Amino acid sequence: MDPLVTIATVMAVFVPALLLPGPDFVGVVRATIAGGRRAGLLAAGGVAIGLVLYATFGLLGLSALLARFEWLAWAVRVAGGAYLIWLGVELLRKPAGAIELAAGPAPSARSGLLFGLSVTLTNPKAIVLFAGLFATSVGPATPVWALVALIGLVG
Repeated sequence: MDPLVTIATVMAVFVPALLLPGPDFVGVVRATIAGGRRAGLLAAGGVAIGLVLYATFGLLGLSALLARFEWLAWAVRVAGGAYLIWLGVELLRKPAGAIELAAGPAPSARSGLLFGLSVTLTNPKAIVLFAGLFATSVGPATPVWALVALIGLVG
């Protein structure tokens, strides 16, 4: 497949997935509300770093690893599903009401980045998205420049 078609295909799937509100969106909004604009930007930076890590892992063989060991891919899906169910149950158990945010100093640069990174790295949707997307779109004939471009565009 033409490298530009590969890039366009990946971005055609990735961009809509990125626009759907999910844990990353909620984490950045929470950081912004709790710590202000700077904290929100730092959390967004942490999310971007996490996405670049997943893209890099996906392009370096995470997809091949999950394809080779089907039980591992199954385990990742089950663990991700269980995590989402747990989050849903926790949301249902908590009574509706105002969200209370702890007062105090704004988060530091390190804590904001780590918060955004941790939200992304624990997002099961991201693992499945990158593993599946790159496994079906990127092949051994894809040139290195296209792989680097994909990582940069994901970031």
